[in-house]
Amino acid sequence: VKDSDTIDELKEAILNMEEYRNKTELANLTTDRVRLRTRSRNLFFGKIFREKNKTLKQLKIKSGVHLVVQFLDEPEELKGNQIMLLLRQRDIEHKDYNEFIHFKYTHEKCLPTLAHLKEKLEDVVSIKPENLSVAKYIPHAYDWKYWDPNQEIEVKKKNKKGKNKGKSKKGKNKQEEIKKEDKEEEKKDESNVELKKLSELDLRSAPFLLSEGDILGLRDDTQEGASTDDFQTEADIKNRERLEELKKLDKTVKGGDKKV
Repeated sequence: VKDSDTIDELKEAILNMEEYRNKTELANLTTDRVRLRTRSRNLFFGKIFREKNKTLKQLKIKSGVHLVVQFLDEPEELKGNQIMLLLRQRDIEHKDYNEFIHFKYTHEKCLPTLAHLKEKLEDVVSIKPENLSVAKYIPHAYDWKYWDPNQEIEVKKKNKKGKNKGKSKKGKNKQEEIKKEDKEEEKKDESNVELKKLSELDLRSAPFLLSEGDILGLRDDTQEGASTDDFQTEADIKNRERLEELKKLDKTVKGGDKKV
């Protein structure tokens, strides 16, 4: 393929590859039933390429890049306010998770917040929002990060423009005076920072950083043992321990190299 080819043309080229062209179950497949997405370093699925008329060059798809191809049962057209997520319902008793559920999250005209996401998830897992807890899986750390809706974090308000308007002081000393005055004003301005609950924040911003292909663990807090459950699995705990051992070994080796 050429970097001037579009996503739709790339999909057509994939369907014409011998290993797919000769499969009877894919005989009538069209490009709108082919999903192309990036593959993350941790081998999990990433961003979906939605803009079928954009070229590979425009989307910065270069030679040697790893892409994931998914064949869908029905045509798919994702909008800008839609994001594909992977859900796993928590099995508290066995400290594990059930099978993956592919979920198309649409946040319509409102901000994608945790409160809004929970409302949408009720239709999928039949758990009322007030009884649903959510954790995001961090593959490279083998860890599940619980999103506490009641946790409050400091959020900076947008800086007011024209703060130094009308100040005509010139010269190095005068500019330093202005900077000093501004710093003092910022300290006095307590309204510069406000506390907000996690349930009210944009899921695309910190600390959530929700993006395409993320894995979310869902727990029904009405189940026995939910109050002491930490979302972790035995496999993840062992992998984390192994990761820590490798980090310590790496530090030891690097330390030895420095001495030499």
